[in-house]
Formats: sequence, C-alpha cells, structure tokens
Amino acid sequence: MRNAIKAGFTEMLQSIILGRVDRNIDELVSGYLGKIMGPSLFSRGREGIVRADGLDLYPLSSASRMIGKRRGGRVFVITATDEVAESLASDLGSDDAVRLPSSGKQLYSQYTSSSSEYEQKKALDRIRAMKSGIVVSSLRAFVSPVMSQDSLDRLTIRVRKGDAFEPDKLAEQLAEAGYFRSSSCFEMGSFSIRGEVMDIFPFSSDEPVRLYADWDSIERIASFDPMTQKAHKDFSRVDIPMISGSESPLMTTMLSYMQEDDFLILAGMERIGTSWKAMQNEAKARFREAYKENADAVLPDKLLLPWES
Repeated sequence: MRNAIKAGFTEMLQSIILGRVDRNIDELVSGYLGKIMGPSLFSRGREGIVRADGLDLYPLSSASRMIGKRRGGRVFVITATDEVAESLASDLGSDDAVRLPSSGKQLYSQYTSSSSEYEQKKALDRIRAMKSGIVVSSLRAFVSPVMSQDSLDRLTIRVRKGDAFEPDKLAEQLAEAGYFRSSSCFEMGSFSIRGEVMDIFPFSSDEPVRLYADWDSIERIASFDPMTQKAHKDFSRVDIPMISGSESPLMTTMLSYMQEDDFLILAGMERIGTSWKAMQNEAKARFREAYKENADAVLPDKLLLPWES
C-alpha cells in the first residue's frame, strides 16, 4: 500500500452540480478513474492508496464500487467521520459493503459489552471472512483499538449444521454468556427449547434463529420471523456473541485484520487529517487520566493505529 495517487474530483463534481454533463455519474466516474489512474493500479496484487479529495456522496460510492469490481479483492474506504461512513455504506448497500462502526467508547475506556461493541464485533467477523468487497470505516473506527481475532473466537458460541444437538448443554452455555430462557423467543438475548427445536435470539441480530434436530444432530439452522414463526433463510452455521466472560478481550489494531493486497481509498485528506489531530489530542488527555489509575497505561502513540505510515 505505497503508491499514493491524488484524485482531484472537484471540477467533476462542479460539472455534475451545475448540470453541465450529459452522461450519468457512473459513466463519468468510470472515465475519470481510467484517465487519472490507468489500468495498472487496478491489477490484483498491486498495492495502492487513492486519495479522493472532493469526492463525496454518490460519486464516492460509485468510485468505490467501480474500483472494487475492476480490482477484485478488498477495498477499504476511510472517511473523516462516522456520519460520512454510515451514509456511504448506505449508498453501497449491505450486499456490496461492510461498515466497521465505532465502538462508541472514549479512548482508554474498558470493554463493556455495549450494543455498539456488539455491532463492531459482528463487522469484524464479516471482515476477516471477506475475500472481496468493500469495507467502509471512519478514521476513528479504523485507528482505535479493536478486539483481536482470538478474542472474537473466545467470545463467540459457534453452532454448525451437523453438530450434536445437546440443548441442555447449549442452554447452560447461553446462560453463562448472558442469555435468558423464555417460553418464546421474541426478545434479543433470549432462547427457548421445545422438544427437538431450539430458538435463540443472538445479540446484535435482526432476527432469531431456529435449530432443528434430527435425532441427535442439528439438521437445519434458519432465521425466522418471531411474529409469524415462519423460517425464511437457512445457514450452515450461526455465531452467537457472548455478553459476559471470565476475562476481558485482548485488544489490537486493524492491521491484524488487513491483507497485503488490500486497497485503500482515503476520502478527504484534509478532513481526515483534522480528525486525526483531534483524536491525538483526545488520546493525550485521556492518557493523563488513565495514568493516574494505572501507571502501565498504554502510551497514546501505541494506542492509536498510525494510519499515515
């Protein structure tokens, strides 16, 4: 990730805003990318960083999607704020992109199993399994500490199709992980058992899942609508996040999730630079507070991922 090419899109956007172009945005962005970057930069295995200054909203999502399709592999788009990252991910759609959300914590805060941390954990699970696609992240989410892959595994109950169906054992694991047993599975964090069927509503999931047993093994895993009770999507496995554990997770940086041929788009260098300085100042201020309680507190320059390098 060494070849930095600055892509100045300001004039192109002005043409779009003033209605001076006849082609649609996708065609315009495609032609512009081909002109300033050339085909070699999109070759798989070629490291690259694109500084996309002045590129926002739909043109940014169009450029990100186009680079991903031309290049293959994984494309990381880094924005200055969480709001821009959320808007970009929404434009791209969940089928094309994974958004890495911020944990919602101040720097130097302890892991608390909040809903924001569950969402980040779920995104990290998807990112590490990705072979291609787009990852959208704000600078804060990208440079702040994240849960290590080992900790992700330790704080996850993984159930696979074909596993032994042991509802009592699984119920015990779920209870220890912070879930509660109920007569019906309508609420996040609940589970129920009815003969050879077990329902679980994982934290940070939109819907509960149902385990169907065939004698002593799990024959089917499917999500279902808790109102109609109808199953509508099958899975080969389900990962159930734990909300309690005997030890705190190990934190690391996003570098441990990245691959050699990942491609980066830095959306708005000036704004990203401003956000970085604000985070550095925040880290220094929070470090002084943390140091009073723990003399072994991590130094600010070790806590944050040095994205500029």
